[in-house]
Amino acid sequence: MRPLAIVMLHSALLGGVTAAAINGIWLVLTGHVASPMTTLVAAEAVCIAGAVTHAASERRQRMALEETYQMPAFGENFNPPNRPPADENPEEH
Repeated sequence: MRPLAIVMLHSALLGGVTAAAINGIWLVLTGHVASPMTTLVAAEAVCIAGAVTHAASERRQRMALEETYQMPAFGENFNPPNRPPADENPEEH
């Protein structure tokens, strides 16, 4: 787990970069810089959308990994060579 200071720094950098990108796009489209509230709301919406997309991707990867644990390692009908026969009733010995 990463220290809280690193997580806070990454969050602040992500928010700043997103706000700058939003302001740049707004400037190109409208010819003036967006208001601080518009920048804040738009940057937050972009960050939330990115977080939801990332969480969904991680969930799909985790589900795929869990599915591999449910599959047999060598296929359904694998019969290894030179394997001794299994005891039918191991409790009798």
